[in-house]
Amino acid sequence: MTYQLSKRSGNLRRSPVRDILSFHGRSDMISFAGGLPSSMALPVSQMKECADLVLTKYGSTALQYGTTEGFPLLREWIAAMLTRKGIPTVADEILLTSGSQQALDLIGRLFLDPGDPVYVSFPCYNGALQSFEMNEATILPFSVADACNFVEFSGNTNRLHDSLIALNQSKFTYLVPTLNNPSGHTLSLRERMLLAEFFDRTNSLLFEDDPYCDLLFSGESLGPVASFIRRSSILTGSFSKIISPSLRTGWLRAPKEMMAKLIPLKQAMDLHSNLFSQMMIYMYLTSFSHDRLLSQIRNEYKEKQLFMKKSLELSGIGLYPVKETSGGMFLWVRFYDFVDTDQFIKQCLANGVAFVPGSAFYVNKEEGKHYARFNYTVSDFAQIAKGVDRLKESYFQMLIPQPSI
Repeated sequence: MTYQLSKRSGNLRRSPVRDILSFHGRSDMISFAGGLPSSMALPVSQMKECADLVLTKYGSTALQYGTTEGFPLLREWIAAMLTRKGIPTVADEILLTSGSQQALDLIGRLFLDPGDPVYVSFPCYNGALQSFEMNEATILPFSVADACNFVEFSGNTNRLHDSLIALNQSKFTYLVPTLNNPSGHTLSLRERMLLAEFFDRTNSLLFEDDPYCDLLFSGESLGPVASFIRRSSILTGSFSKIISPSLRTGWLRAPKEMMAKLIPLKQAMDLHSNLFSQMMIYMYLTSFSHDRLLSQIRNEYKEKQLFMKKSLELSGIGLYPVKETSGGMFLWVRFYDFVDTDQFIKQCLANGVAFVPGSAFYVNKEEGKHYARFNYTVSDFAQIAKGVDRLKESYFQMLIPQPSI
């Protein structure tokens, strides 16, 4: 049967992580592909207690429909947290979402018409590209270095003139300043302050995604770029990386006048996000020592990152020195030019190891074909070692094709 599908459905970018793993259902697959937290980082016993506390305190209300905006106490907690970070916020400026991915979708639906320009910094989170492409945006590269230079040279950088005109015509600029996915790069305090000045001067809108800020190994936050901006901006975050991804609870901070448009958009999508999950997260945050768990998570992730980095560099695989990051969940690896990671992944999957090819993080896939993203958080040390061995085996099989039998 032939279906009359929308034009928009033809723009859907598939999730490379889901597709990669769906092709091979082998039980011994070692996946460096997803952005999954360590199982040791998931507070199972505490969440079991939280579920009981929620049902005891709120009874049937916890199982009823909720408001579109989300559980008021959790919104107040997030507003207070952001205020402490230098972004004065009230609960009416917070919308609870089904993960921060829904926040990306909501902003895309609110702002984007077909062909509208959106600026992103490449490599860019593939879920953001997926969302913006679904809304038929024209995705353009944003240079943090050029923006900072523009401010430092008092706006007299002539070569930026044309791009600044285009920037003012764009709907927003999307950035992940802390522990960028996939590169793991974190902007310095100086860069954040210069970027804030840039967005203030150019009167352009910043959409800042901040899901990894609590995973800086130092435990110290530089503050979102939004904390330095004098005008309005959009900020989103998530509890998926630090409490539980399955509870699908994220949040979006936006000006009240923008929130008035976002709420009916979300109503049309799902009425509201999971109220029981929101109550459980609030109960956890206010009943347990979350900071102690975060400290354990950071220490574990730091050790795993160093172990994977050394394992990759000693493997003999054709790659450049692997850059350490200041936290997060990923290593961004640059292979030698003769390694096309879109082809390399096929041999790796056959040998039981997965990663995400770099092409997933670019509009022009050619720009990422020598890169790959490796997750180190969900695997234990033995799995990391075994997975790198499989990568090595795949690499040399690719260099010296095996004769067919």
